[in-house]
Amino acid sequence: MSGPNTVSLFAVGDIYFNRQDRSRPYGDMLPMMQAADLRFCNLEAPIVTGLEPSPERPYPLCTPPDNLALINAGNFDFMAIAHNHLLDFGPAGLKQTLDQLQSAKQPYTGAGLSSSDAIRPIICKKNGQSFGLLAVACAFPSKSAATDLAPGIAGLHIETEYHPVTGLADEHPGFPPQIKTRPNAEDLANLTAAIKQLKDQVDHVIVSFHWGVPGQSEVLQYQRSVAHAVIDAGATLVLGHHAHVLQGAERYANGLILYGLSHVIFDMPGIISGFGFSTETAATTINFSAAGIESAFLHPLIMQQGTSARKPTDVESQLITANLCRLSAALDTTLTWDEEKSALKIT
Repeated sequence: MSGPNTVSLFAVGDIYFNRQDRSRPYGDMLPMMQAADLRFCNLEAPIVTGLEPSPERPYPLCTPPDNLALINAGNFDFMAIAHNHLLDFGPAGLKQTLDQLQSAKQPYTGAGLSSSDAIRPIICKKNGQSFGLLAVACAFPSKSAATDLAPGIAGLHIETEYHPVTGLADEHPGFPPQIKTRPNAEDLANLTAAIKQLKDQVDHVIVSFHWGVPGQSEVLQYQRSVAHAVIDAGATLVLGHHAHVLQGAERYANGLILYGLSHVIFDMPGIISGFGFSTETAATTINFSAAGIESAFLHPLIMQQGTSARKPTDVESQLITANLCRLSAALDTTLTWDEEKSALKIT
C-alpha cells in the first residue's frame, strides 16, 4: 500500500479469461496487485452463454460465466469494457455481460444501453483523493458504438486517408501510401466535454483507450492527437491497449500517456504462436499525490499463452527495457531502471 498522502494504481492492458484451470489466475502479478490501492484492466471479451457469435466477426471472443470468479479475484476498482469484441455476440451478448458484471458488483465503464450510459464514469475515493475513469474505443466495428437509442460501446470514430506518395507511387507500382488518421471532431469534442465535467467532480481523471493496430508498436497520428487533447481537457492519465504489443510512454504537460500496455492474460488459442504477437508485455504502477502523478513505473513481464504473464528472466527483462526505452525516447520521454523496485521509472 502507498503512504497516507499518496494513492497507488496498478494497471494492465487486456485480459481475457476462457480456461479450465482456475489456479493462480493472476500468477506473478498478484503481489503487485495486492500492494496497490487501486487496480485497472481492460476486460477484452463479453461474458456470455447460450448465444451464437455474429457471423461477421472473424475472431469472436467469449468468457464463460463460470470464469467470472477469476475476474473477480483481481479486485479491480476500474474496469474498461469499451473494445472491439464486446458485441461479438450482438446486443444480447452485451446485455448479458452488463448483467454478469452488475451481479458481481464489478465496477465498469465504456459500454451501456445508450450512449449516455456508455460514457458514465467510475468514480472512487482513496486516502482522501478522488478518481474518475472514462473508457473509450477508437478501434471497433462502427456499428458497435452506442447511440441515444441503442446499446453499445463508447466509441470515438477515427477518420483515415490514404495518399499515394508523389513520384514513388508512379515509379514503384504497389508502393505503400501515406496513411493519415484523425479523430472525428464531434466525437472528440463530446469526449473532452465529458472529461471537463468529470474533472469538476474528482481530483484525477483517467481515460482508457482501446486503439492502435494489432502487432504495431508505432504510435499512430490520431493516438497522439487524441491523447494530448484529453490531457489538455483535464485528464491526468491515459491508459492504452489493443495492439497486443507494447507502445511507448509519454510525459505531456501535467499528464502521463501510456500508449500501449499490450495484454497480460489472453486465453485465445494461437494469440502468440498463430498471430505472432510478441511475448513482451508490462504492467504499470502510478503513484498519485493530491497535486497529480508523483511517480510512475513500468514492470516488465512475459506473456504466456494459455496462462498469466510471468516475471521475466534477467535477459528477457533487459530486452523489454531496451524496447520500452526506445519506444518512449521517440516520444521525448526517458525511462530509467530503478534497481530497488526492479522496474522502469518514467522520468
